[in-house]
Parts: sequence; structure tokens; C-alpha cells
Amino acid sequence: MYQCSFKTQEFLMKILNEDLYCSDEAFALMMGMKEHTISDAESALRELDEQITINLNDPNYCEDHQVAIVLLLQPRNFFARFLNKEQLGVPVNFHRNTFAEEVVVQVPDQRVGKHVALYGTKMVVDSVIAALKQASLTKVSVRPYSKMLDLLKAIVNNEVLGIVSLSPTGFTESGIRHDYKYLPGKSSRDAETVVLPPVADMGKPPLLLIKVATAVNAMYDGTYGITDAPFVLESELPLLLSRMYIPTRPVQTLVIDDMPRQIEGIEKILRAWQNVTVSTCTVCREAPDFHPDINLILLDEDLGGNLKGAVVHEQLKTRGYAGMVASITGGPKPNHVKFHFGGKSAVATSREAAHQFVDFVNQLLVQLDS
Repeated sequence: MYQCSFKTQEFLMKILNEDLYCSDEAFALMMGMKEHTISDAESALRELDEQITINLNDPNYCEDHQVAIVLLLQPRNFFARFLNKEQLGVPVNFHRNTFAEEVVVQVPDQRVGKHVALYGTKMVVDSVIAALKQASLTKVSVRPYSKMLDLLKAIVNNEVLGIVSLSPTGFTESGIRHDYKYLPGKSSRDAETVVLPPVADMGKPPLLLIKVATAVNAMYDGTYGITDAPFVLESELPLLLSRMYIPTRPVQTLVIDDMPRQIEGIEKILRAWQNVTVSTCTVCREAPDFHPDINLILLDEDLGGNLKGAVVHEQLKTRGYAGMVASITGGPKPNHVKFHFGGKSAVATSREAAHQFVDFVNQLLVQLDS
């Protein structure tokens, strides 16, 4: 197993003072690095990235390389946090041909049938849409809205990829939330917490057609508002909405993991998911009691105190649980499950990992619907 060493004192002190979060495994790995010294975090990050690439491209790639990559990712992402750089999940081809029994479900493009909403006075919106069509500037359907209630209904029905406001008086997300609470079955709490599609306010003159078209196309691509700044999950949840498969029946999800901080990202995504609810269990000595409506469990493998996810899975089945169980442990896929996601700790800080997690959950939800 590859080991790398570096000047640890300043970094380890930040961990001990809780200025930076670091998992037990990464901390132990860094404490044991004594072969040579890397003088700074930039060098450590480069060397760890190189070793991850070496393991990933090894012609004899196997489970041992996967374990090495997962171990190397922990200190690598620690340094990325220290340097305010993007963290990474497991590489896209991490699972290639290693676990033939792992199920891959085809998920349709979630943008099909959806549109970007243009909101404003009927005359202005209709004229802009006509100009966009005549010039063939957009690659997605654009629909007019002049009434807030109609727009809210389309949002609730998951038909809207984004909203471009052409109102000269200004249009903000707070305006949508103000009226959202008056929808049947919705509350002020719902209005505060709902994740809305991205909103672009372009009503102030001059009204530039190319600017509107650029925003519309970026909303379709899921890139509207993305900058070179570090990834912030909360800010990009609206963009992730367009990637999410909405199940036809409510899905109640239970996440079982003894490391609450490592599942913060996947919790935020699941709470934003329409027709999906989520609860967590972070203190576990045996299989937890579960609500009979739970139909999806995301299960860590190392649950502390020598308790393994495989044991919990068997206990759940003994207690009558017949729903789906998928693994969210780091490292290789456990043998007792068909679905596995290994990048949970990076979801909160890496755009790539967040997208991979959404794609992973899409497969689970499609399978549950089938």
C-alpha cells in the first residue's frame, strides 16, 4: 500500500483544534507517514493526486487498487479543504469490471418534457418567446407565464427547469416563496425550505435577447450561475433538481451511518428531492427499528463497535424488512448489496460527487418504480 509523508504539525494541530474536519482513517494515515517530508499542502495534494491516478490506471486494476484510492482520497480531500479547493469523490471508472454483479439501471434524461418559464406581462413575454423561436436561440422549450399561481403549479408538478423574469418591477425568489405557502397542502415551513429552480431576473432595461437565451440554455444544461468559486452544495441544489428522477410513489428513505458529518451532503440532496423523505440513524448497536413505510435504506458498512452493515442487513430482513438496501460505504461494494455509492463524504464539497450521488439515487428510484 502506498504511503506518503509530509510536514504534519501545522495541519494536525488544525485537526486537533477542530478548525478542520478529518476522518479517523485519514488522521491515522497522516500520523504514520514518515518516509519523507513534503513541505507544503500544495505538494501533498499533487502527490496524492498522482498516486490516485497511478492506482486507477494500473493494468492489473483490482479491489486492492480501489482500497488504495479510497484511502488516498481522504488525506487528498483534507488538503483540498485546507487549500479551499474542490474535493473529489471516487473516479467515474472506479468500479469498472470489478464487481460484475453490481446492477446498472438505465435512467432517462430528466429534462425531457420540461421547460424554462418566462415570467412577466403577457405582451412582453409573448414577444420575447416569438423572437427566441424565430432566431432559433434556445435548445429547450420556453413557456410564458403571467400569473404567479400558474407558475407555482408548474413548479410543484416538476415541469420547470428554471425561471427567467422579464418583469420591470423586479422579481425575486422571495416573491415565489411568499405565494408558495398559499398552495393547497403547503405551509410557511414548506415555503421556507422548498428548493426552487434557478431564477434569473432580467426585467430591467435594456432587455437583451441574447442574454435571455444564454440564461435559458444554461438552465437547460444545469450550469446557470456556476462560477470558478469553490463548490457550495446549498447554492447548487436548484441546478440538481433538473437531474432528479421523481418517483411515481412516495419513497421514505432511512440513512444508517455512524458518522453524521460524512452524510450531511447526501441528506441535503435527499431533503430537496420531490416525493422523497429522509430520516437518519447515527447511533447503532444493531439494526434499528424502522417505520413500515420505509422502502429504501442507505447503509454504511463500518458502523462502529465492530458492527457491520452486512449484519444489520440480515437483521433487517429477519425483522421483516422487504425494501431496498443500498451501500454508501467508502471502498469496494459489499457483497450483500447490488447498489453501492462510495463517495458520500465528498458530496457536500464536490460538484462531481454531488452529481454522481444524484445519478446513483436515480437508479435506485427507477428500480423501485419498476
